[in-house]
Amino acid sequence: MVRLARIQYQGKAILAAHLPEEDSYYDMSSISPDVKSFFQLSPEARANAIVDMSTNADGRRIIPASQCQKLLAPIHGMDVNKFLCIGMNYVDHCTEQNVPIPKEPMVFSKFGSCIIGPDGDPICKDDHVQKLDYEVELGVVIGKTIPRHSSAEVAKDCIGGFTVVHDVSARDWQLEKNGGQWLLGKAGDGYAPIGPVIVTPDEYSLDQAQNSRITCRINGETLQDSNTSNLVHKVDAILAFVSQFMTLHPGDIIATGTPPGVGCFRTPPRWLVPGDVVECEIEGIGTISNPIIDSTSNPSPSSSLLLQSSNGGRLQGMSCIVTGGARGIGYGIATRLANEGASHVSIVDLDPMNIDKAVMSLQQQNQQQLGTTMFHGKSCDVTDMDQ
Repeated sequence: MVRLARIQYQGKAILAAHLPEEDSYYDMSSISPDVKSFFQLSPEARANAIVDMSTNADGRRIIPASQCQKLLAPIHGMDVNKFLCIGMNYVDHCTEQNVPIPKEPMVFSKFGSCIIGPDGDPICKDDHVQKLDYEVELGVVIGKTIPRHSSAEVAKDCIGGFTVVHDVSARDWQLEKNGGQWLLGKAGDGYAPIGPVIVTPDEYSLDQAQNSRITCRINGETLQDSNTSNLVHKVDAILAFVSQFMTLHPGDIIATGTPPGVGCFRTPPRWLVPGDVVECEIEGIGTISNPIIDSTSNPSPSSSLLLQSSNGGRLQGMSCIVTGGARGIGYGIATRLANEGASHVSIVDLDPMNIDKAVMSLQQQNQQQLGTTMFHGKSCDVTDMDQ
């Protein structure tokens, strides 16, 4: 039915349908602002949108891939309520470790702030992380609410689509520190590149999703190579199991586990280092590619989330001033103004050192998103009328 994508086009993030045969995108922003909202449309509204897209009934707005400024994560992290992951869920991964196959899904979590884009967004290796590892996974995006205690048959009809997830893992913090709790080793900012699209079940059936080649390459070398048919717990069974404990909502993501070949079980271990490029691919969905960088060149993922969060361009060409813009909510407002298309954003604050740092940070983030906003800073007391 649809290969849902988010692209940056003419300075703003929009929902689009990827048309691989034409190497282009169909602008769906007039239909829905984002993936989560698209899933919540009535079946009739979604069907009409697809008919319009296929028959040119709406004037068919095609964006050549060459005009797409950047391919973003197909769903924004702020639209993800739950990001669950399943551990030890490939038969060959269990065999690799010489451990029993789990009788029930092993569930842990990431957060929306882990999500970054599929096309060159960097993964930061922080100084306190020594054992950074890779995991390619099939991601399931929920399209309709799955109530508590749903059956597998009910749950599978609530799947919105499938995507590729890179479950980045700091093994030292997952397995050796933090009292044995996995959270800090799994939920760092930028620890979940996803994409390049979310493919709906009409285009990519559950049977296909569970019988596709899945690979991970580091600097072109294939280190994980398996098939999703090796899943221990199948997708519908996972959804039914999770629903015993919680309701799943549109936009929630479940990463279904990784095949063998991860760095920590190699001899010697193969840890990710700055300069590496990780490519995760699933047949029928696509490939995501992300470089590893060190902490000194790390952009702020949380601020990048803000830059990508709006789909508007209401301030195109305007100049704006933000008081207190070097910190807290003022900094966030400055970020949002840029995302709304402002050509100039001036931030005013008391501390000149903080202003210089904020202007540099905002400018770098905007450039990484291929924005054109210029940021300026002025140190002054806005309550002093003599200044």
